[in-house]
Parts: sequence; structure tokens; C-alpha cells
Amino acid sequence: MQTLAGKVVIVTGASSGVGEAAALQFAQEGAKVVVAARREDKSQAVVRQIEALGGEGIFIKTDVTKRVDIEALVDGTMAKFGLIGLSKTAAIDYAQQGIRVNVVAPGFTHSEIVDPYVEAAPEMMKAVVSRYSALNRLGHAAETAEAITWLCSDAARFVNGAVLPVDGGDTSRLY
Repeated sequence: MQTLAGKVVIVTGASSGVGEAAALQFAQEGAKVVVAARREDKSQAVVRQIEALGGEGIFIKTDVTKRVDIEALVDGTMAKFGLIGLSKTAAIDYAQQGIRVNVVAPGFTHSEIVDPYVEAAPEMMKAVVSRYSALNRLGHAAETAEAITWLCSDAARFVNGAVLPVDGGDTSRLY
């Protein structure tokens, strides 16, 4: 059971040790994780582990002894994970003007970020895909583009404030 689904957490010192372990545990519990640390290479590796678990993570370079870094951390966290909340608010605020606002949330999709993992660690990716895609395959960019195009068409004229998962059934497994 994902007890933290829908939550966003910031983990400082998340590039190794206790911070890394906490970040991975938060991801397993369904939270979206902001990996805040100084070492980019190690932090990006933690983000990749989070994504391999089927979670969502981002890295924001942060030195907690610097006020400017802490402010950037908090700001960088409204820009990334605040998008869904912002879109829902905008959907309500602009609906009367005929403006619809929706979000597409793609799952694991062939891309320049995912494909190198498919090649470098095919067994790991096979396990990830089998666990996080009810269709048991990676998506294609064109499939996500088709959903985006549909949302922008008149065929979706009554869809507003939605988050449309295009993930092969990943989120279906959460219920």
C-alpha cells in the first residue's frame, strides 16, 4: 500500500547514506521525491533508482548551508510538482472563458533517457516494465502525442482539469 501517494517530499543529503535510503523509501511509498544534495552524479543515480521503482523524482542541486540554494530548492520543487495543482486551478479559473487546461502524465516511454537503460540493463528494465505497465511494454512518443492532440481537439471539449495518464496501465495498479 502506498501510504504517501500524492505527496511531495524534499530529502536533503539524498545522494547517499540515510538520505538516499529515505528517498528510495519515500518513492516506494508513493511520494514524489526531490533529491536535494550537492553531488550531481550520485544524486542523478538516486533519481534513476527512484524511476526504476516506478516513482517520480527530480534532482535539485542544493547546499543547505546557503540560503539562496534553499530558496531555489523550494522554488524548483512549485515549478516541477506544482504543475498539476496549478493546472487544476487554472482549469477552474479559465473555464468560463472557454479555455481548458489538462495535464498528460506519460509512463515509461521510449526516449533518449529511457532507451540507454533498455540497452545497458535489459533484465532490470524488463522487470520494471512488467511491474509498471499492464501492457508489459514501453510506450512510444507518438502514443503520448496522440493523447495530447485528442485533449486539444473538440472531441475532448468537456474534459477540463484532468490528469490523463498515458502509461500502459501503470496507475491502474494503484487501485
